[in-house]
Amino acid sequence: MITKSERPINIKDLVIEEPKVMDEIAPFSIKRDIDEQNYQAMVKFLNNRFMLRWSEDTGETACNLYTLFPQRREDFIKDNSLSDTLLDWIRPGDSERFRYKYFLKTVFPDVYDQFPVNKKLFEERWTEIMKNIGEGNQGSLDLEDLVCIKALDQDLVVSKEQKKNLEDLVPRFNRATLANQVRKAVVLKVLSPELFDKLNITDDFWKNNREYLNFLKKENRWLDFVKRVYQLNIISAQEIKFQNGEMVIVPPVDLKEVNVVPLPETRRF
Repeated sequence: MITKSERPINIKDLVIEEPKVMDEIAPFSIKRDIDEQNYQAMVKFLNNRFMLRWSEDTGETACNLYTLFPQRREDFIKDNSLSDTLLDWIRPGDSERFRYKYFLKTVFPDVYDQFPVNKKLFEERWTEIMKNIGEGNQGSLDLEDLVCIKALDQDLVVSKEQKKNLEDLVPRFNRATLANQVRKAVVLKVLSPELFDKLNITDDFWKNNREYLNFLKKENRWLDFVKRVYQLNIISAQEIKFQNGEMVIVPPVDLKEVNVVPLPETRRF
């Protein structure tokens, strides 16, 4: 039986149900965290290095900037003189030159393809570093070499035994300095995303890195700034993929930047 309400229903008093919107902010975003002023300062620094002298740091900075801003390459790669210098640094059979080879392949793939590739050398260095990790005596550059070697030879895969060695990086992460935490996180993000997900990456990790970036800016330490931005870009990436002979960093989806089309409000009766 239908009865009358004791008082008239005011439709304005009814509960309003608004569409739920996820409120997730990416921990680090090039688009959000690196402004044009920062970008121009990085480019100016690199171009000044070009005029002064060549070094491994110059090649690495060029490679990192190219990876971060591939659409703006013409701002900081003026000609092929960099590729000529990188070629001079690469000596066949020299196991210390993986980073140079990676820089060359990333920025000048056509030039790199003219260089004879010794995949056996890649495999030997890959195996050596993995063994060092298992024994707990790897150096910081060893971890960076692993990423370079994977990009150079994408057929290399982490074996079961090597994955066990990489697992040792997870508990070591908490005891490491901030710089070594970043290196370990980069390696696991690239080589073993499932192990990366086990890392205890807290809000303090991102807070400390932002503070470090601000310190580097104030001190005009743009070489270190570019490198740390490159590393954080990998760590915060949605995914790391290897395709067409290069490492592709899929940026995170910052839902704060997504335009949400407002839906009509619905009232629950």
